Amino acid sequence: NLAEVEWIEPQPRYTILNDNASVIIEAPTIWNTYGLNGSGQIVAVADTGIDTGVDSNTTTGDIHLDFDNRIAAIYNWYGAGANDTNGHGTHVAGSIFGNGNRSNGQFKGMAFGAQLVFQAAGDDAGTTNLPGIPTDLHDLYIQAYNKSARIHSNSWGESSQVYGDDPRNTDDFIWNYSNMVILFAAGNSGGGN
Repeated sequence: NLAEVEWIEPQPRYTILNDNASVIIEAPTIWNTYGLNGSGQIVAVADTGIDTGVDSNTTTGDIHLDFDNRIAAIYNWYGAGANDTNGHGTHVAGSIFGNGNRSNGQFKGMAFGAQLVFQAAGDDAGTTNLPGIPTDLHDLYIQAYNKSARIHSNSWGESSQVYGDDPRNTDDFIWNYSNMVILFAAGNSGGGN
């Protein structure tokens, strides 16, 4: 009945929603039944950047606690540094190999026992562009391979669906290095089923 009040509604209580990914894909079954958690593996990720872009492997706290002292190498392919001005690369790295230290083990990546090779390809402005992705993807893959990574994860792409140089170079690399698995995200525009 007050003229200055136009609308009243309950205040929502927001909670985190990306904490059950491992349960949805049944990763705990793999961890607990087969003891597979990434231990002994090195996973490469090419993305925007990773947290501060620095893990000295001697100083605690120079990078996110879920990654600290577990990064085999960080490479910067573009711009002023490997720090993540966008957040996407840090999110991807956490989903793959974050060990849950920051949350006392509650939230961890699928291969939380693995080590990481990170290849920062984002720009310094924090956009979604990846200008550091090389013209020849062989260069990206061989750098990670030479640091003993045998899984290479890429949560990026483009929508043309043309079999051009990048898919050919990826197929060629896998043909010549058959013990390397190279993964690309399916994208964000699927049917959602």
